[in-house]
Amino acid sequence: MPIGSSSACSQTLRISLGSQGDALTSASYRQVDPTGVAELTVSSTLDAGAGTLRFVYSAAFNRKLQGIYRVDDGGDAYAFSQFEAISARLAFPSFDEPAFKTPFDITVTTSADNRVISTTPEVSADTLADGQIRHRFAKTQPLPTYLIAFAVGPLDIVEYESIGATAVRDRPIPLRGVAARGKGERLNYALKDTAQLVTTLEEYFGTPYPYAKLDIIAAPDFAFGAMENVGAIIYREERLLLDANSPLEQRRKYLLTHSHELAHQWFGNLVTPKWWTDIWLNESFASWMGNRAVATARPKQLFDRTMLDLAIKTMKADALVSARKIREPIARNLEIWSAFDSITYRKGGGILSMFENYLGDEAFRAGVRTHMKRFAHSVADADDFSESLAQGSKRAEAAPAFRSLIEQPGVPLLTMASQ
Repeated sequence: MPIGSSSACSQTLRISLGSQGDALTSASYRQVDPTGVAELTVSSTLDAGAGTLRFVYSAAFNRKLQGIYRVDDGGDAYAFSQFEAISARLAFPSFDEPAFKTPFDITVTTSADNRVISTTPEVSADTLADGQIRHRFAKTQPLPTYLIAFAVGPLDIVEYESIGATAVRDRPIPLRGVAARGKGERLNYALKDTAQLVTTLEEYFGTPYPYAKLDIIAAPDFAFGAMENVGAIIYREERLLLDANSPLEQRRKYLLTHSHELAHQWFGNLVTPKWWTDIWLNESFASWMGNRAVATARPKQLFDRTMLDLAIKTMKADALVSARKIREPIARNLEIWSAFDSITYRKGGGILSMFENYLGDEAFRAGVRTHMKRFAHSVADADDFSESLAQGSKRAEAAPAFRSLIEQPGVPLLTMASQ
């Protein structure tokens, strides 16, 4: 059976399959694809019915900012995670595709001087015979593997004021900032903005923040600006560690990045693509919605012009004969990262902004809210989203009109003639 895995699992000690209480059947492992797809072969015929695969394995910490990787900073060692797109398989065997949303039970065992952050709140910390601590976390909501997160080390954890209940949400959201040792005090600038951005997004979506807590984490070394992991968003340090005296450009980038990742908690996390072909919708929507939320929260700082400016800058690439469609089919794992470009983020965000103007603010928002309700904690593709727009706006023509914009390349051309 195909299962996401990695070459690191060549150190597998034991693979077995069986129902609870039944004798285990051993299995052998063979990697069948260089991107980390494995075939498991059991040693005997299995009876029909549900079963549980059990893996016991070991793997080294990654040093290339993928999977669970090690960072050394100020004489201390840390472990962080980066699983998008298909790097969760470097950390643990899994069905490592976005369509497989499932609840996870997470346990991390580490030395007593380390602190541990994961996707959900910690529910227990037990001292073992060797002095290490076993940290257990609450079961997650249904998630794809790429949205799980870990941060381990001598971390500064800043317990910030919870995000209070609102008309949309009847419970507070615990909020914390996390950074390497000695850097925690530099998180307050970002933390103080977070509540306003979250409540602005909640009001737009008409859906409460979907998860039990929110941690914003500054990693000393990170492959991207940030990653929208559920409940534990990881940022490159310069995007999160700043203050009122930091350069204006850094502060504006922080706000746009922070709002982008928070928008993902709904669009991408609560509702996830079925396959990487529609990762454009995640990123286009977070770009558009992130800019929109910042413009609402900071109306005097002209963030409402950002999406238009970025879309115009992308027209040079989109005017080329070689330009790709926004929704470009992804057939192989090696093609996934080709979708993370300016056509996705900038043109895609610009198209959403244009389509909001076409339908009208209220009708477009009704479509987005319909989409959140139809596919909460599930998966959806571009056809599902266009149908949600049609249902919410009560305009049947919205679905084919939207698809026409994302399924052909190039800048729209208008021909005008005087009469």
